[in-house]
Amino acid sequence: MYAGGKGANQAVAAARLGGKVAFISKVGNDIFGKQTIQNLEKEGIDISGLLTDPGLPSGIAQILVDKNAENCIVVAPGSNMSLLREDVEKNLSLLTDAESLLMQLEIPLATILYAASKAFKAGKKVIVNPAPAIDLPDELFQYLYLITPNESEAEFITGINVRGESDLIESIKRVWSSTFNARSLSARKRAGAPLETDPIGVAVLKMVNARTAGVLFTADPNTGDTSRMIIEANWGLGESVVSGEALPDVFVLEKESLEIIDRKLGTKGRLITLQERGTVEKETPAEKCGSFCLCDEEVKEIGKLGKVLEAHFGVPQDTEWAVDADRTFPENVILLQTRAEVIAQQKKPIDQVIDMMISRF
Repeated sequence: MYAGGKGANQAVAAARLGGKVAFISKVGNDIFGKQTIQNLEKEGIDISGLLTDPGLPSGIAQILVDKNAENCIVVAPGSNMSLLREDVEKNLSLLTDAESLLMQLEIPLATILYAASKAFKAGKKVIVNPAPAIDLPDELFQYLYLITPNESEAEFITGINVRGESDLIESIKRVWSSTFNARSLSARKRAGAPLETDPIGVAVLKMVNARTAGVLFTADPNTGDTSRMIIEANWGLGESVVSGEALPDVFVLEKESLEIIDRKLGTKGRLITLQERGTVEKETPAEKCGSFCLCDEEVKEIGKLGKVLEAHFGVPQDTEWAVDADRTFPENVILLQTRAEVIAQQKKPIDQVIDMMISRF
C-alpha cells in the first residue's frame, strides 16, 4: 500500500527539492487518511489546508494487471470529490502567500476553476497537471501559466486525427484565438509587444496511419553495448509501447550488418488506433497477438535509419517511429522523433533495478 495520488506525490517531490509546500485537499476519517496526514507531516508539508470528511472515505486507486501484463486503474474518488470552493475560500491565504498553485483533476472541476481564478487574480502562477484526462472548459485556460499533459492527455485536450475541411479550419482558429487569451496578452504586454496582433503559423501535418509503431534504441539501453540495436514494436500507434501499457515484440539487430540476431514475440494484449476523431484503445485481435508486427525488411529499414540518426547526432539515439499503412516500403517507415539515449550505467541505481526487474518479467 502506497500513499498518493498525484497531488500528494507532487507535494512531497516539491518539498524534497527544497520548496515550501502547503497542501489543500480532503481525506476520510480512516486509515488511509491518517496515513496521508502522517506522511505529509513527516515531509515537512503544511497540512493546515488538509481537511477530514467525516462522511466519506479517503480516495483510493487500485492498479489491476491482467494475464497479458496490461494494467488498468480502478479509482474510488471518495472525499477527494467533496473538496468544495468554500473549502478553498477558508484557505485562501495559502494561495495568496504562495508563488504558484499546482493542481490535478482529482477534485471537482468547479473547485479547480475557483482556485485557479483566485490564484491568477492574486498574481500567482497556476499550473495544472490534467490527469485524469477530461474535457476542460475554455475558462480555465485563461488562468494557466503552464499545463503539463502527458501524451494521452495532450491528445484529449488538443485533438488529433482531425478529419474534414471544417474540423481542420476550426482547429486552426482555436490555435489562432489562443494568442488573444489573458495569458498571451499579459505576456505580450510584459514584453512590450503590440497587443492588437500576434502573427502565428499553424503547421498542419498528415496524421500517420500507423499500422505498427514503437521505439528504437541504437545501443542496448540495459548494457550499453553499442554493437547492438533494440527495436520494440506493437500494432497501431506507438503510445502503448512508449507508456509501457503493452508487452511489445522485441528485435535485436547487429548494428554493423543490420542482421536480426534475436527476436521475441510480445503478448501485445492491447493496441491504440485511430477512430473517426482522436484515438481509441482496443483489445488486440488474437491473430495479431500471435504474430510479429514487423517484417524483416521493415526491421532492417528502421535500424538503417537509426544508424543515420546516430551518425548525425554523434551519440546513441532513442527514436520513435511508425509504419504508415497508406504507403509502400520503404517510404512507409517514418521517423517521428529522436533524443539522446540514456544507457543503464548512466541511470540512478533505483532506475537500474527497475530495468532489471522489467527485463526478467
